[in-house]
Amino acid sequence: QQFIQNKSGTILSIGTNLPEIALVIESLRKHSPGLILGDVLGSAATNTLVIALLGIISPFSIDQVTVFQTTTVVLVMALGLFLWFSHTKRSISFREGLALVSLYIAFLTAHLML
Repeated sequence: QQFIQNKSGTILSIGTNLPEIALVIESLRKHSPGLILGDVLGSAATNTLVIALLGIISPFSIDQVTVFQTTTVVLVMALGLFLWFSHTKRSISFREGLALVSLYIAFLTAHLML
């Protein structure tokens, strides 16, 4: 049961982010990097609000310690890489973008294997 819930949640999260991916692609096509950053930050803020409201309405716990640990490590690494990459040249290069995508793929693979 827990296995199915974790995998379903991961698939659902990919599906709910498809509009944002489409917006990023369109923004890149129209050379509007500010829109990309605004969308990413707005999405992160909204997701944080949703989790906070869920906790207020119906407190929940994360039963699988490995999922929590894996997610925490990847989030910290992604944030660190993003801040480092964007601070060094105030941009994200192709190679840096590949590093972030590789980190995401590694996370997704680890998460689906657990």
